[in-house]
Amino acid sequence: MLNQRRLIIAVIFYFILLFFNVIYFFIYFSLLDFSFTWLHLFFVSIATLSYFLMFNFLRFRWWRALSLLFLGAVYLVSLFNFAYFGVFKSFVDFSMRQASQLDLSMITFLQDFASLVPVKLYVLAIVVYLAAILNSIVYLLIIDKKVEHLLFNSQPLKLIFHYKKRPMRNLVFLIVVFAIINTVAFSTCSYLYNNPRETWWDIKKQLSDVGFLGHFYSQLYANAKNKDDNQDDDRTALQVAEDSWLEIKKFNPETESQLYLPKFKERPNILVVQLESVGSWAVDNDPSPMPYLKKLMQNNVTIGDFHANSCETINAEFASLCSFWPNSFEPIGYSHKENKFNCLPEILKDDYNYSTHFFHSNVPEFWDRETLIPRWGFDNTYFAPDLRQKLNDDQVFQRALTELNKESKPFFGYVLSFTSHAPHDQEQIDYQLDANNLEIKPFVGKINPWLVNSSEINEEQMRLFFGFLKSSDDALENLMISLKNKGLDKNTIVVIYSDHRYYSFDGSNEQLVFDSYNQLPMTIVFPQGFKGEIVTQASHMDISPTILNLIEQSDYVPRENFWGTSLFTKQYNSPILNKCLGKIYFKNQDLIIQGNAKSDIYRVMTSKENLSTVEEKLWIKLISDLVKSTDEVLEQDVLVE
Repeated sequence: MLNQRRLIIAVIFYFILLFFNVIYFFIYFSLLDFSFTWLHLFFVSIATLSYFLMFNFLRFRWWRALSLLFLGAVYLVSLFNFAYFGVFKSFVDFSMRQASQLDLSMITFLQDFASLVPVKLYVLAIVVYLAAILNSIVYLLIIDKKVEHLLFNSQPLKLIFHYKKRPMRNLVFLIVVFAIINTVAFSTCSYLYNNPRETWWDIKKQLSDVGFLGHFYSQLYANAKNKDDNQDDDRTALQVAEDSWLEIKKFNPETESQLYLPKFKERPNILVVQLESVGSWAVDNDPSPMPYLKKLMQNNVTIGDFHANSCETINAEFASLCSFWPNSFEPIGYSHKENKFNCLPEILKDDYNYSTHFFHSNVPEFWDRETLIPRWGFDNTYFAPDLRQKLNDDQVFQRALTELNKESKPFFGYVLSFTSHAPHDQEQIDYQLDANNLEIKPFVGKINPWLVNSSEINEEQMRLFFGFLKSSDDALENLMISLKNKGLDKNTIVVIYSDHRYYSFDGSNEQLVFDSYNQLPMTIVFPQGFKGEIVTQASHMDISPTILNLIEQSDYVPRENFWGTSLFTKQYNSPILNKCLGKIYFKNQDLIIQGNAKSDIYRVMTSKENLSTVEEKLWIKLISDLVKSTDEVLEQDVLVE
């Protein structure tokens, strides 16, 4: 009778806790414009029951305290992912490797993007968590003591914790039930993994279907499965990647380069300026919020269809400097910061006696740059506190020129813009005014109506964003003026491009939406003043081969570990592959393929030719193989042998 009574009480309090969680995640996903599906309910039920069983495993005070802390961590991580989705349109992948990276990078991210989480969701999370704690306490009081005894106990808090051990058979029963229900959860994940829905080429659709907790279970399953998978292919990951890339390039139309290789009397200085969160759609607005950059692009060498190879700043640095793709699911520093690399700064330093300099107004720990940047070949690094954290672009650019001008030998300088970093709100405007004496004003010019009507942000937010871009544009103009005043313009090649896409669009024209979201500004300013548009496409991976080609001239030999192509190659052939937190897209001059590395589902979005079903499957297999094998190349650390 007693066990039956305990079971009934446990069931009642489990359903109370489940009710709280259903309410929380129902509102959570409604704020993301996702529906609350049966799969959501299934995984919320499983996760809630898992917590409830775990809470009952032991009666030790430390165990129950840990259980409550774990529950709180789930709500905290869900809030973090809400903000993360607002920026990257994906949730964080769950793995022990990523859990070990909950460092300054993540903390800073939370600080900067906390405003993306609605206040009511913060309040709801706190209320639900407190309700869950109260539910657990009341449950303990009822299950462990008679009610009449509770009413007259002078120290009721003592009732919360008990050291009495639970009988072994009860513990075994709870563990068995825990194992069974989670086996059901992972079996469901296995079925979904092997029978993904056709719409799951889009990560947002997959997340909408399985929910936050379903994503958590799916990632645990995928991580375990990937470790157990045995490849039937006898080739190494590097061989598979090389074969796939060569096959893709074989089917990719070549472009005859219209540019001749500029000559230099002495080795030129190289200055790379990587802009933060600047999309071509913003620069192309008429009037432009970045008129100086637009003018530079019109009067110098420009690539009209330039793309990133990822959607994170550190991955842009990796692809640009090391000419390879980052990991499909995470920043390069999370998983591969100890890898062997042979990147452009190291080559310039060792082979051509260049000095190498890196400038960024952030702490060196962010994205593990304190490890990565020296590993890629930079000897002189300037981070916070040397450059005050969030110091505005103009002051960073001027400091960079001051340091570079001291060099008696050719320099390679890499400068990161920061002022236009999200979030773009009044709080950041106030910060810039207080900390940097920099006044940022909302854009007052006309904005293309299509941008306003189809963007994920409203007109007021877009005007704020354009205001930040104008500040970065002013800093860029001052940089070029100072470069000339110091006489550095006569022998310095300036390469300017953006790091990643920002703000998404929707609409009936898929091609317009795709290009607007993904195209980035890029230009090369030569001392000789060359002008012209490279009528092809390129990506970050092509930056280092191009710079090396300019320095080595006719002696240029492509490095084996550089997978990009110099823009001055006569028969230019470099398709684009972007790997962004599981989201994948491939683009050449004839077709665009989009997909999801998590579900391994891809689709041909658009094609100039009418591809047969067999041809579509061939292309999709090539892209899938390339994505998986290049991830494995990084995992095995065999890019440089």
